[in-house]
Amino acid sequence: MKIVYAEISGFKLHKNKRSFDFGQINHISGGNGKGKTTIAEAITWCFYGCDLAGNTKGVFDRLKNPSTKETKVVVGVELSKDGVSTRFNFCRIRKGKTTELFINGHEAKQVDFDALLGRMELFLSIFVPGYFGNMAALEPTKARNMLVAMMPELDHAEVIAKLNEDDQARIEKIDMINPESTLRNLRSEIKELETSLENIQGKIEYLRINSMLDIPMKVFEDDERKLQTLKKQLSDLMEGGSQPFQHNLQPLQEKKAQLRARYDERKAEFMRIKSLPLPQVGDKCPECGHEFSADEAVAELDKRRAKLVAIQQECEALKEEGHALNEEIMRLSNENTNFIAEFYKEKGKKMQALQAEIEKLQSLQAERKSKLKMAEDLSLQYKICDETVAERDEKLADMQAVRNFMLQYAETQVEFVNSFLNKAEIRLFKYAQTTGEMTLDFTILYNGTEYKSLSTSEKIRCSIELAGLLNRVKGISYPVYIDNAESVEEFDEPQTQYFVATVVKRAPLKTEIVA
Repeated sequence: MKIVYAEISGFKLHKNKRSFDFGQINHISGGNGKGKTTIAEAITWCFYGCDLAGNTKGVFDRLKNPSTKETKVVVGVELSKDGVSTRFNFCRIRKGKTTELFINGHEAKQVDFDALLGRMELFLSIFVPGYFGNMAALEPTKARNMLVAMMPELDHAEVIAKLNEDDQARIEKIDMINPESTLRNLRSEIKELETSLENIQGKIEYLRINSMLDIPMKVFEDDERKLQTLKKQLSDLMEGGSQPFQHNLQPLQEKKAQLRARYDERKAEFMRIKSLPLPQVGDKCPECGHEFSADEAVAELDKRRAKLVAIQQECEALKEEGHALNEEIMRLSNENTNFIAEFYKEKGKKMQALQAEIEKLQSLQAERKSKLKMAEDLSLQYKICDETVAERDEKLADMQAVRNFMLQYAETQVEFVNSFLNKAEIRLFKYAQTTGEMTLDFTILYNGTEYKSLSTSEKIRCSIELAGLLNRVKGISYPVYIDNAESVEEFDEPQTQYFVATVVKRAPLKTEIVA
């Protein structure tokens, strides 16, 4: 790329249109505040709508000339491809809040500019010495990724061959199309495993404390047998078991029935005799046919009376004996009722005592069984813990193998990068002071000093080297704009178009094509 022309109007110090022609080597001079830096800002704003620091938001109010309603910058550029040079005029116009872009007079969009000019970060890294160095100091990951993305890809097989055998074996099993993505995935998987391990170890600690039996196993087994015995005793007691003692009333009932039958028999005999007609003189005996005399009739009458009296006395005796027998039956029946009540009362007490003992022992055994179950779970958790630790360690080893690959890749890349530099040096990794472990990093040095610690002149010389590096690595030829060049006595001239801006006290702005 070669910038051959710039036309600026309504931009910072340039209220009215100013035109500048440029060659391969350009000297821009003037006093402070005359517009030397403004030319570089106009070019970057025209190309990308940004300032020299790459800012696009809120910069226009600072870049526009406050006395004009329109800001316009046109930059003529020669772009070469396959040895053929083509002229393009890039134009950016801002009116109020409306921005218009044109290429060779035709309306365009930023993507059209980028397609011809390349990415903003890359252009600024070369065109503005210090941009890339500041990025490396403030955003090292961004700078590193940009530089690495520009480098030619290395043959993975050649990099892997430089690793130890264990790392080589692990890399063979891992998808290494995108090592950084693989590393992120492994970190995520390891983090999940670490979280699982924390949970498992928490379970182990809980189970270890709560699974310890306070008795020998034999006591637990004896109590389990005792519990079964108590349950059987309760079941037998509930289903039947022994019967209460009771007086046998059957003989008394039979005797009572016999007395009743005898009483009824004698009473019937009494009634039969009593119902017979009284004998009269001349009556015949119904049994033998003898005819009664007067004396015999009287005698027969007395005989009947005596017989009736005897039967009556016998019936009374039977009644008294029956009453006594009834009283005995009642007494014994009441005793039987009391026996039954007392029996079931005692049986209920036994059942309650057995049930209470069973419940107490069941509760105790349930707690013990819970601890035994915890002990089984504890063994399982130990096994799971060991397996998880092994899996985590394997993934840690895989991750280290990937990191070793990336570091070896970076080491090979940095050798390639630094081959284009003179006093400047780029480091893509560093070694930990305590462990000696090599980790990814991004640092720019100049004569062994980090970029952030360099003087202004050293930063300019370092930045010129870096601009040349980026041009050569990318295989392009962006121009370099060296501002504040008066602070640098000498520097390695860029191999591309460049601009040197110096301060000449109280002098007007002047541009000169040196070559």
